[in-house]
Parts: sequence; C-alpha cells; structure tokens
Amino acid sequence: MKMPSNNTTIVAGIAAAHAIAGVTLIAGHGISVFATMLLVVDLIALYWLPTFVAWKRKHQVLAVALVNGFFGWSLIGWVVALVMAVNERRGDVTIINTIHNDNDNNG
Repeated sequence: MKMPSNNTTIVAGIAAAHAIAGVTLIAGHGISVFATMLLVVDLIALYWLPTFVAWKRKHQVLAVALVNGFFGWSLIGWVVALVMAVNERRGDVTIINTIHNDNDNNG
C-alpha cells in the first residue's frame, strides 16, 4: 500500500480541522475559539498566497513579497502581487555584440 505524501497529509489535516469547526458551528454552539483561530489562520494564509505562489515557482519572490506586504491590504495590491507571482517566467536574455574593425578587412 502506498503511503500518502506529506502534502496529502497536510491537506487532509486542514480539511479535518475545517470539518470540526463547521460541525461546531452547525450544531448551534456558536463560533468556538477553535473556529475563530482557524478563520484567522485562513485569512493570514490567503493574504500571503501571492508570496507563497512566487516562492513555490521561484519567481520574483522578494518583489512579490514587498508588493504583497505593503499593498496587499488593498484588493488591487493583492491582485497585482498575485499576477506578478503567476506571470510566466521569461528566460535570460543574452545580448551578442559583434564589433567589426574596418582595418582587418582592408588588408
């Protein structure tokens, strides 16, 4: 039997935590401290999502983190950071400069 990967285990744990919080809320017990803490963690994770995406793609991490940190509180800044993070990476540009010397050709 194949063991689940770490990512699968993490996702299953997060799903279970959300299920417990949801059952507590549906059962009429109000919003528990656990559900409140889970909501705060979710909001923080959502806020830093563009930075995490840039880090996973190894693409403009510092720039995305700065835009996200300073301007992410506004919806526009968060969207700009997310677009920067998912924007397709462009390869390095190599500039070849050929110098022609007229004296070499004349003689």
